[in-house]
Amino acid sequence: IQLGKQIIIGARPSIGKSSFALQLAGALAEQKIPVGYFSLEMQEMTLMKRLTSLKSGLTIGSISHGTCVRSQNQLVKLQVAVSKIYEMPLYIHDESLRNEKDLLSRIRYMAKINGVKVFFVDHIGLVKHSMPSMKRVEQLDDITQQLLHLAQELNIAIILLCQLRRDAEGKEPALNDLRDSGSIEQNADVCIFLHHARSKGEEEFLEAKVIVAKNRDGACGSSNMNFYPKLTKFVEVA
Repeated sequence: IQLGKQIIIGARPSIGKSSFALQLAGALAEQKIPVGYFSLEMQEMTLMKRLTSLKSGLTIGSISHGTCVRSQNQLVKLQVAVSKIYEMPLYIHDESLRNEKDLLSRIRYMAKINGVKVFFVDHIGLVKHSMPSMKRVEQLDDITQQLLHLAQELNIAIILLCQLRRDAEGKEPALNDLRDSGSIEQNADVCIFLHHARSKGEEEFLEAKVIVAKNRDGACGSSNMNFYPKLTKFVEVA
């Protein structure tokens, strides 16, 4: 992760934006890089179950329903995963934010007090603006500009999750599929898209692609991955 940058992770709903971001956040925090995660959709407990599943290899269903504790082997995996997560410098914020000023203030505070270097905002479409009379396109332009300037000022990375347009359903996404793309894409240093077929509920995994569609300081391209719905986990294909 490059500091001083603003990064977009975009996908259609239920494709795995939050799962991908949480997996990335957990990997960074496991390397002792302080991470802040603003969740504007899911509660902290839900995120912790997902993170525990990622680290333990146990399904979210077995963790949620407590069936994993019936097996000594699975119980040990659960305890090891929880112990690892407890030691991570990962700060999850699931309380509602009044507007972008509140978000900027909390990022500044966490960077100064907790030394957080990487922030995730899940997702940018839910961040309200302090001037509701402005058009939404103008609001997002202002919000992403302020976040970019803050990333540069504090030398931190800010990763924004973003939904794609409805007409992006079922096809490989491109930059013009970003909702209100003129403002969001323009202020981003890197744009990453996730793509895979919809789950029918029976698959062990789905073939997926992680697409780097914009990268101001590096190459663009794509990587083949498998997405495991029961673990909400992306795994790179060898």
